[in-house]
Formats: sequence, structure tokens, C-alpha cells
Amino acid sequence: MAQEIELKLTLTPAALAKLKRHPFVRSLQQGRARSVHLDNIYFDTPDYALQRARMALRLRRSGQQWLQTLKGGGGVQAGLHQRNEWEMPVAGEQLELAALKAAGARLPKGAAKHLHAVFRTDFSRAIRELRYEDAQIELCMDQGEVSCATGKINICELELELLEGPPVRLFQLAVQLHALVSFELEFVSKAERGYSLLQGKRQAPVRAFSPSLAGMKRKGDVLRVLCGACVQQLQGNLSGAIAGEDPEYLHQLRIALRRLRGVLALAASLAPDETLAQLRQKFAALGRELGVLRGQDVFINETLRLLLQQRPGHAGLQALLALANAQRDAAIAEIRAPHWRHHVQDLILRLALWLQGDYWLQAPLQGEAKDMQKQGLRRRVQRFLKQAQVLDPADPASLHRLRILAKKVRYFMELFGLDKSSRGALHDPLVNLQMRLGEYNDTVNVEMQVERLRAFQPDSAVLQEACVLVLGWSLQRQTALRAPLAKQIRRTVKSLARTSS
Repeated sequence: MAQEIELKLTLTPAALAKLKRHPFVRSLQQGRARSVHLDNIYFDTPDYALQRARMALRLRRSGQQWLQTLKGGGGVQAGLHQRNEWEMPVAGEQLELAALKAAGARLPKGAAKHLHAVFRTDFSRAIRELRYEDAQIELCMDQGEVSCATGKINICELELELLEGPPVRLFQLAVQLHALVSFELEFVSKAERGYSLLQGKRQAPVRAFSPSLAGMKRKGDVLRVLCGACVQQLQGNLSGAIAGEDPEYLHQLRIALRRLRGVLALAASLAPDETLAQLRQKFAALGRELGVLRGQDVFINETLRLLLQQRPGHAGLQALLALANAQRDAAIAEIRAPHWRHHVQDLILRLALWLQGDYWLQAPLQGEAKDMQKQGLRRRVQRFLKQAQVLDPADPASLHRLRILAKKVRYFMELFGLDKSSRGALHDPLVNLQMRLGEYNDTVNVEMQVERLRAFQPDSAVLQEACVLVLGWSLQRQTALRAPLAKQIRRTVKSLARTSS
């Protein structure tokens, strides 16, 4: 058994062609480049027992040779794929399961009798063996397709596989390559794409998840895993947010950013670091930039469209909606620009590189993770309760501060998986309060959106009338929400004070 350690990077065919010819790649190359055609057949049971066990079993033909490969275990951490791999030659286009068993590989119980071909990958691979610093790295440039009975999808990606040396070199090389051509970290393997195609799964917004922290005792180890989970959610929603067709991608992208910033803040409180400070600053700026776009989405979908349902055909509201949509389209066009996407990907790559660095060897990060978890939750709850004591229910800014603190407690609990434990009594009231505070905050932000839009057409009487209508509706909503919101705050404060004592 060997362990495969690699980065997967997706890119366009034009970028791939450019990289093949680039002098920088040639300067690192050892020996001659090789090109092979790889035809792969993947196997599973009718109920996908291997997929459920996070395994992939394939036969690969390269020229006249057939190889049998089983991959399993491991996982993806901030884009770094690490998996156990059993690979061996076989006589032909037929599995030899006895050889796998002899090598120590174990399939799920009962799976061997029901294996059949489920999908194929067919691609050309250009291979360069590179010497980079003290590492030996195989650069594979793949272009082809994944296919099954129901259809096919294209493949165009790079694989940087570590043959020798520290994993950090993969990320350092990726950052340098990204300065030459644009690409993105890929968290999904070819096998996983094959299963998605086979099962008809469509791309969907990637929601936050709590990674497994079992067996992790040191603060640094836990924080690195939490950062990796945030990066995965961030990367998984980037393309959808840029497309701009489903606002949920942008919403989930911003959640990933807030969670990531929370983890980075926790790390900074334990061990300050110059690179960490720069990353925090840049991710905060990205969050503010996307917050403007999210505010436009909420205003359009939860204010203007709602009012138009109540007043269909209203000329002023229709004019205001058209103007709001035009402004949103202009904002989306900015983040669709290649340089914006390249900038964000560079930021993600540099974060992933930092996660592999020496920062995590510092003494403050070697302490018990349980202490960090308990103290961190206690501090966040205390800050929330302190703000609740001085809260002015009539002051939107005061309510907004309470909302931010509620989010920090909630995200902290979810990151550490505390929302699924006995702390659920603490988590659920926070979720309900955050929803109510968010609804109230959206009505407050209506004024800012209206004033921004009315400035574009100050001489339009129809538009100005619609602005007055929207502002009046917003004030009525705020008034209607204040009383139930005050009750929810009191209930949540009692719950938190009781549960955290």
C-alpha cells in the first residue's frame, strides 16, 4: 500500500496549452516529457457500496498494460488530497480481487460478488517530472471526459503529485504556476465526478459542515482542520456565486468567509503572525465586497418583488426594480471579470500554503484543544450577554452588534460540532434570534438601498414616488418586528445565561 498525496487543479484548455509550453515548467523538468492515453473503468455494486465506503476501484489501460487500483481512506484538507492506494498490474480487462486481498486491501463486506462497471474516464495525460526545491513532483496535465450510460462531462485539470519531499512544496509550486495561468483548487476527484454524473446529481450550493475532530488533541491541529473545511465551502460556492443565477451560492460563500474569519481570529488570539494578519485583512475586504452584492440580492428578492406581488403593475416599483437589477448586474459583471476570480483564487491558494507552513509549530498552538473550545465558547457567550445588557431596542446599530455576536457564538458552536451535542439548547435559540435579527436588519438596510438608487434618477417623479412607498413599507415592517424581536431577545438571553452558567 502507498499513500497518494496530490493537489488537483481545474483550468481551461487554453490555460493548459499555455502551461505545457511555458519556460518555467521546462526549467524545472527532469528528463523527457511523456504523453499517455488512459482509459479507466470504475466498478461498484448496484447499491454503491464502495462509494458509501469512500473507495474507488478501477481498471486502467495504458498502452498494452492493464492496472488494477483501489483508493480509499484519507481525505481532502484545504485542497490537498491524501488517500491510501493499492495498485498492481493485471492480465487484462478483468478485476483480480484475490491480488487486492493479498496486498492487504479490503472491500466492503459482500461487495466482491456484485461488482460491475459503472462509468469510465478517458483522457490524455501529459507528464512532466519536476524538481522543485527539495521535492520531486509529478505534474500531470489531463484532458478528456468522464462518461456513463446517461451522458458525459469534460475533464481539464492538473495534478501535482508529491513523489518526494514535504507537502508544502505542492502549494508553493501551485502559487507560482497560478501567476502564469489561472486555475482553481479542485476538491472533487474524477471518480466523484463520475458518480455525480451517474446519479444525476446537479451542482448545488455547498453548505457549512462540521469536520471530524476525533482524536485531535492539539489546538493547532483542530484549527487547521477547521480552516480546511471553510476553504472547501468557500471554493465550492465560488463558481456559482460568480454565475449569479442562484443567490444561495453567494449566501453560502459569505457564510464560509465569516466562519473562516472566525477561525483565523481564534488562531491570531493564540499566536499572532504577520502572514495571518495579512490574510485576515484580505478576507475581511472580500467579505465587505460580497456583502454589498448580497444586500442588493436581499433588497430585490425580499422587498421589491414582495411589494410588486401586493401591487402588481405598479409603474414606479417596476422602474425601481429595473434600476436595482441593472445595478446588481453591474456588480455581478465586476466579479465575473477574470482578474477578480484570479485574485480570489490566489488568496485561497496562499491561505492553503500558510496552512502547510511552520506557523503551526509554535508552542501556544500545542495546548489542549478542549480548553480552547470551552474558553472560546464561554467568551463569546459572555460578550453576547454583555451587549444584551446595554442593548437599545430602538437603535438599529445596537441590534446589529447583538446580531453579529449571536452569529459568532452560533458559528463557533457549529464549527466544533457543539450544535449536535447537549449544547443544542444553547444553539437553537441563537438560530431563531439570528433569523429575527436578520429580518429586522434587512428592513433597516432598505433605506440605504433606496437612497443609493434614487440618486441615479432624481428627476423621475414615478421613481421617487416608489422610493417613498418602499421606505414607508420598511418603517412599518420595522415597527411590526420590534415587539416580537424584543421578546425573542429576552428568551434567548435567559436561555444562554441559564445554559452557560
